[in-house]
Amino acid sequence: MAYKQRCNMGADPRLLGRDFYVVAGVFLVLCVLSRIFGYLSFHVIAEFFTIIISFFVFFMIVIHRNAGLSTFLLFVGSAYFTVGLLDIFHTLSYKGMGVFNVNEINVATQFWISARLAESSAYALGALFSSFVVPLFIPMAGYLVFGALVSYLILYTGMFPDALLADTGLTGFKIYTEYIIISLLLFTMISLYRLRTNFSSRLHLLFILAISTSVISEFFFTLYNDVYGVMNMLGHVTKGISFYFILNATVASIKGEE
Repeated sequence: MAYKQRCNMGADPRLLGRDFYVVAGVFLVLCVLSRIFGYLSFHVIAEFFTIIISFFVFFMIVIHRNAGLSTFLLFVGSAYFTVGLLDIFHTLSYKGMGVFNVNEINVATQFWISARLAESSAYALGALFSSFVVPLFIPMAGYLVFGALVSYLILYTGMFPDALLADTGLTGFKIYTEYIIISLLLFTMISLYRLRTNFSSRLHLLFILAISTSVISEFFFTLYNDVYGVMNMLGHVTKGISFYFILNATVASIKGEE
């Protein structure tokens, strides 16, 4: 109850401030403009928007780890450094970038699915262990090991399952893994409803919005075969919106503790 009271004291009484609509609008305009000038430029802007947020969320959680933040947010924040790194590899290996000498559409998609697995599992584990005190370094170390392992498997061994093939499109592994990710996110939403009294109404809403837009994003990524297609674009746009919600939730939580 004390946690909820501190969050209420520090939170903006408006559920969504004007800054959200301004930043979200600017992001969408940039995405549309970059889409006009080529999908690759759109993809770089969309991805680095979320990568910057990933690192910001992670370092803010690390800096304020002893400020009494909820276990849920600590779990979520602990994964975002790894998520950001995997998304960098996803961006640099994307079709047309030419950074790595690899099968770009498959490798980029493998990094994508790995980043989303890390993110969604952090949400689910955070909700599952919300009533426990878990030192930040434990999930943080776990996700760093996960990121290093999948990067090695993808780049050096070829043992990571194929995700997208030029002749057949999305593989069964990619599609079923997306549904696993969606299931983890839905589990988190249900758990957060049960835990809603632990958060202010604004903070609870921000978490729900972040997760629900992530679910929509993952659904789009079960429907595409063209990495430059509309479904792929919609998935990246909704991913950006989801990350902006979790950024707001992180800032609101930290303000509530200060």
